[in-house]
Amino acid sequence: MAVLASEVYTTTATLVVLDCPQTSEFGIDLSSWSTGPNFKGIKMIPEGVHFVYCSGGEKYRDLGPRSGFWINVKGGDVLVRKWDNFVESMVEVEEEEEECVRLGVKRYEFDQFLGAYQGGEGERRWEMLVRYVSGWVVGRCQSVGRVVYSDALLEEMKKKNIPNYNKETNLFFTTIPPSLVPQNPSPQQLTQYSLDKSFLLTHLLSKEYGGVEERMIGELQFSFVCFLLGQRYEGFEQWKKMMIMFCRCEEALISHPDLFCLFVEASFEFLHHLPDDFFEDLLSRDNFLIKIFTEFFELVGE
Repeated sequence: MAVLASEVYTTTATLVVLDCPQTSEFGIDLSSWSTGPNFKGIKMIPEGVHFVYCSGGEKYRDLGPRSGFWINVKGGDVLVRKWDNFVESMVEVEEEEEECVRLGVKRYEFDQFLGAYQGGEGERRWEMLVRYVSGWVVGRCQSVGRVVYSDALLEEMKKKNIPNYNKETNLFFTTIPPSLVPQNPSPQQLTQYSLDKSFLLTHLLSKEYGGVEERMIGELQFSFVCFLLGQRYEGFEQWKKMMIMFCRCEEALISHPDLFCLFVEASFEFLHHLPDDFFEDLLSRDNFLIKIFTEFFELVGE
């Protein structure tokens, strides 16, 4: 039994969360729970990229504002965070405390207080949803403070006058202008590229992503998760801009067929995970997805 437990801890990762508030919502990827007094984290986390989030509930009638962070783990990793009541989020701990906790995990002192990562269909769905979110994408897009604060929590931080919270919380998404044309464009190009976003897409692919198509799709998926699980409007805005850009490309459909295969694959997962009331919500009242997918499939059919 000890050998089996040792194997689990060396082939998967562990996240210890100290002082996690009771009655809060704690989640990793597509699974979440209401925490109790003995909860201290998650074990058996598969290798790869994950999104961890928590909503403090003790001082709220319902769930409080959410905060989260991305992790990229390998087998044997032990990550340690502590709940900070002032900023209402999980923060990193001092190196000395972190090392003590890691030793405790290796001695199985935390084992009974750790929930197990939920595998099965949920794990498979998560892997599909973030298939191209690599360590490169996370490192490039995450905030300086490495925490994704929900819009509600950003409002709370503003009220508390927390210094430098804007600098610490801004996400670093690629700038997506409405359109882009070549230098000294002809009248025909001005008209063409105001409608066809292919020049914009290929320019960004080369300049911002080093020509690696998976990185571009990775940022698209990263922004969607920041919106869906991080409850961050900034994530929604970036996802929307990138979706519109992809769906309004005509030339690039021919020149970059593999990229658009990845885009269709990612879009299928987005539609699966969107809330049921998405098309009735204030954020999406213009039904932009219906409009741009109609345009996209018309281009594909030509």
